[in-house]
Amino acid sequence: MRDASPPSTLTSCLLAALLWACPAIVAAQGAASKEGTPSPAVESADPRFRTPRATVRTFLIAMNQADDDPQRIEDAAACLDLSEMPPDRRDGGRLAFALEFILRSTNVPTIVIPEIVDGRVCSVGESKDLKLTLHRMPDGRWLFDGETLQNLPKMRLFLWQRDLAAGQGKEAVDVPADFRSPYAMFHTFIDALKKGDPDAAAGCLDLTDVPDPARPIVGRELAYKLKAVLDRSIFVIFQDLPDTSAGSPLAAVVHREGRITMERKVEGVRKGHWLFNRATAQSLDRLYEAFESKPLVPELTAAGRPPEPPGFGLAPGLWVRSRTPAWLRTRLDLWGWFSPALYQVVGAALLVGLVVPAYSVVVAALDRLARALMRRRGAEADDREIAGWARAAGCAAVTWLLIQGVAALDLRMATAGALLAILIPAFWVLAAFSAYQLIDPALRLVASPNANLDGASPLAAMGLPVVALVLKILVGALGLAAVLKLFDFDVATVLAGLGIGGLAVALAAQDTLKNFFGSLMLIADRTFHVGDLVQIAGNEGVVESVGLRTTRIRGLDGSLLTIPNSDLTTAHIANFGAHSYRKFRTRITVTHGTPPERLVQFRDGILDLMRNHREVRPEKIEVVVNALATSGIEILVQAQLDARDGHAELKTRDELILDILRLAERLGVAFDSPSIVVEREGRPRPNAGTN
Repeated sequence: MRDASPPSTLTSCLLAALLWACPAIVAAQGAASKEGTPSPAVESADPRFRTPRATVRTFLIAMNQADDDPQRIEDAAACLDLSEMPPDRRDGGRLAFALEFILRSTNVPTIVIPEIVDGRVCSVGESKDLKLTLHRMPDGRWLFDGETLQNLPKMRLFLWQRDLAAGQGKEAVDVPADFRSPYAMFHTFIDALKKGDPDAAAGCLDLTDVPDPARPIVGRELAYKLKAVLDRSIFVIFQDLPDTSAGSPLAAVVHREGRITMERKVEGVRKGHWLFNRATAQSLDRLYEAFESKPLVPELTAAGRPPEPPGFGLAPGLWVRSRTPAWLRTRLDLWGWFSPALYQVVGAALLVGLVVPAYSVVVAALDRLARALMRRRGAEADDREIAGWARAAGCAAVTWLLIQGVAALDLRMATAGALLAILIPAFWVLAAFSAYQLIDPALRLVASPNANLDGASPLAAMGLPVVALVLKILVGALGLAAVLKLFDFDVATVLAGLGIGGLAVALAAQDTLKNFFGSLMLIADRTFHVGDLVQIAGNEGVVESVGLRTTRIRGLDGSLLTIPNSDLTTAHIANFGAHSYRKFRTRITVTHGTPPERLVQFRDGILDLMRNHREVRPEKIEVVVNALATSGIEILVQAQLDARDGHAELKTRDELILDILRLAERLGVAFDSPSIVVEREGRPRPNAGTN
């Protein structure tokens, strides 16, 4: 029996130890089963929130897709436990926006976030100042807890101060003070709208997605829409906005239709400016439609001064929309990207229908007006010139009508921007072309009745072509500059670049410039006029035209001589058309057998003929018996003629000589050997110098 006692004692000890350990083993197995095997609540939880990693992934995916689909913000807000938040702070969209930035700043990839957690709490970003915590709900979902959501402002402030201490935003010294911080930018935006300056307010929006020509019109509408959405969603206190250049984006409104966010640009022309970002501009049309029927925030209601809607001149689209019945503002889902309101469809149809009638009315009115002015001034009208100007002006007027129509219809940003990007440059091109077409008729109208199509006034005929060409070049340059300005080209820089190359251009075109200034000198000095008979370097002819570069002279033999204007400034010019009078002189020889009494009658008759002629100066007439020659008795006749030009002089001479011949025939006076000496001497007209 003694031999069996040790085994019995050992067995008893083992059994006692086993009995002591069994509860612990059972408890451990139970605990392992509890943690390793999902509970029924966990198994029934939404897979998107079943683990901390799944919740964070769901949240980040929704936030990333919210840029293109704002309604996904609701999926992101579903990752937040808002039950512990005060009622006035349960704005899931804004909290999600702030949380996304802080989660991104922790630099923790989702792959390291645990799938299985011992307990009911999981923390991301273990640090004193940045700590995001998820907890498991009774239904098995993992959500960001209330304490984390309440501490979001503190964490954002910490990140802001950290960025500022790190020196981010130092380049803001070159940024205008109005856009250097969220506080300054928002203050600029509100002040601009109070002063009725929507263009300055639109400068607070990032309108990168709006074509350059359309930004003035579209920007004004978006600025007023932004203010309307803010007035119905949140009352912003200026002092709540940071007055520093560095920092993270700030969300004022986050909604299923979009969001309003202030963000500092990191690239582009406006780098460093705090603006309402591109996502804000893209969302404003949908946000305005969602908020326009909602009441104002309590702070504005209590103030008793609701904001007044903009007038038609400032924002025609909103003015028309505010006066349109609700049923006409119903959206028609024609295509996914195109869903106009009913009143916009009707308005667009009316606008298109007005194009042809408006064009016809404008063209007819301008044509009649131009012709009436021409008749009143006694100017001759060129039908092709007037018709061309009227058609160009009519096209410009119709384009302007379409621009105003698009602005009044309040189309969405993308559609309005695309249409205005075509219509506005087209209007300026047509306006410049219309002004170009108007130059010739306008100059003729101003110069009348001293000029007509044939150049009745020598000075006008000489100067108008030069002035017209200069004005056409100027109009073309201004039109080009206006179009370039629409596309945000820096015209001053372009002109400066032209100035740098101006020396090379001047050297290459020095002959052209000399000819141009030569034409100006010819006009200013009035050396000759169109229609004058001149002699230049041995070439005699009538001046046909004076251009910017050359002067054309029609020779007496019908040939055309072209002379550079620069050569005329130094050439010797004999202007036969610059006389203040034309001299008439002739010697008449009658036979010796003519009685003295008949000779006196003949002399006095010639004197009467000269005095009674309209082109002869009566105080400068001389008719005398001048000499006794071997061939006969000589009578000298000389006078001064007030003929305007060579043609009038020849006509007057013809009339006088024929009258003298008729008088001699009537008196029975016989000629021996008459001779007529034509002379062109005479003093120049005042201010008509010769070279």
